[in-house]
Amino acid sequence: MISKLTTPLAHSLELPCGLVLPNRLVKASVSEGLGTTEGGVSDRLLTLYDWWAESGAGTLITGNVMVDGRYREHRQNVIVDAAISREQRKQLGDWASHAKVSGARVILQLSHPGALGRVEGARRAVAPSAMQHAARRLSVFPRTSPRALTEDEIKSIISAFVRAAEVAEGVGFDGVEIQGGQGFLISQFLSPLNNRRTDQWGGSLENRCRLLIEIVQNIRKTVSPTFALGVALSVSEFEPGGFCFEDCLEVVDWLNQEKVDFLEFNGSDHIERTHRPDSEHIAANRLNFEGGGYVIEYARAVKDRALMPIMLTGGLRHKAGMETALDHQRADLLGLGRPFCEQPHLGHQLLRARPDFSFGPDIQAPRGVSNTGLMRTLQRHADHKAVHKRLEALTETKYRVSDYSR
Repeated sequence: MISKLTTPLAHSLELPCGLVLPNRLVKASVSEGLGTTEGGVSDRLLTLYDWWAESGAGTLITGNVMVDGRYREHRQNVIVDAAISREQRKQLGDWASHAKVSGARVILQLSHPGALGRVEGARRAVAPSAMQHAARRLSVFPRTSPRALTEDEIKSIISAFVRAAEVAEGVGFDGVEIQGGQGFLISQFLSPLNNRRTDQWGGSLENRCRLLIEIVQNIRKTVSPTFALGVALSVSEFEPGGFCFEDCLEVVDWLNQEKVDFLEFNGSDHIERTHRPDSEHIAANRLNFEGGGYVIEYARAVKDRALMPIMLTGGLRHKAGMETALDHQRADLLGLGRPFCEQPHLGHQLLRARPDFSFGPDIQAPRGVSNTGLMRTLQRHADHKAVHKRLEALTETKYRVSDYSR
């Protein structure tokens, strides 16, 4: 029996698939930019997850892993696609093992950047329609318009997500999360601003949601019933004529009919994050909930509709607000991204701290340059951890030599 004095943050949670999460704290996905240039897992990435494994978070969601190496969000994303080598599979297994060493569950986030992708040479980015994403139109780094995906290519993308999920289960991850928000490809299909197709993949919301639903259905058919499957969504584009909160609730209704183990909701997509950080919706929730999450009021409405656990990510800065979100059943899991980047052991602090404990930002990404400062901070953490491990190894060797001498 759990003591009444125990913070609700420490309570375990069993997902519909049967996977038990040790507590309600989640290290949310952030793009680490620490893969190898070939798309493999680097030593720096492993040492960063050595650090996060000790963070106190019950669940770690990785940075977005690309399902097609031709299109990346960052030139050093990890890639899990058809060209994955045996060595890269082994590296993925090492990544899962490092993340789970202290008992945390680890979820691999799968993504395709679509119109926001970085491409090499003459290749163009791909998107639902041959038009620039709004974030690209506003960007200080303008790029050529993407080309529209063919129907065969859309089906190949579905297969790519399924294949990546199968690989993730095979190498030891506890589940996958499908990135359906933040302005990436799936959210581009959901958006009437970016999806102008007239076939079965565009037009009505049901058609625009078809890509997400088919990815979810096909992954669930392929992986084992105990393998967790989550979906990340943005509650709205916060753009006139764009994907809105009412659309989001309809998508939740459709996902209720699938075997989804959790839904993650963030305050905004890539447009909001990089170009309109002071949206009235976000600002109001900042003021009203005092550090309990940017989208807490949206989360309450989602929680009333969703049949699966809900994860709230974005703007969590006060322990009292986080506990209130759980106690008032506005969320089941709480995701922290930037705070865990700045304070890698924040989970232990939150579990032990007084209710009035607050923590900060923080690392702010410069406008138009996605997460540059954040990635540099993660790289410093990885390098520091690596040096620390080498010093520990040297110290242990010194004592062993001394023992042998005696």
